[in-house]
Amino acid sequence: IRLAAEAELRAADFYTQLAQNQTSEDVAQFFNNMAEEEKQHAAKILSIGEKIFADGIPEKVESALLETEKIPQWAFTRQLSLQQALDLAWDAENRAAMVYQQWAEHSLMPKEVKVFFIALARAEEQHSQRLETLMP
Repeated sequence: IRLAAEAELRAADFYTQLAQNQTSEDVAQFFNNMAEEEKQHAAKILSIGEKIFADGIPEKVESALLETEKIPQWAFTRQLSLQQALDLAWDAENRAAMVYQQWAEHSLMPKEVKVFFIALARAEEQHSQRLETLMP
């Protein structure tokens, strides 16, 4: 749970950085909207975790989530072309959708948590589709 929320926040940071580097106001707004949605995902994930774990969300990490919406560190430290940024973001969104779907299907969590992660997987798929609208 904690790692999934951190991955969403990292994606939000990436989209915020992309927005700051755009010359097109429309593209910058698109990335700012994506960043805001990722922050909302993180908040929802933490909220679900707090409901499940009364004593606090465990620090232990499920290995399958290690790749969730992972943006390479180098992407934060150098100027990317719009195409490079879109490719990285598209890949991360698709990976996140797959991991969330698998987690929902194979998790021992309560049904409402599984339903939430299925919905989150669909949201990540929608992000991927929205990114495709910017791709040449």
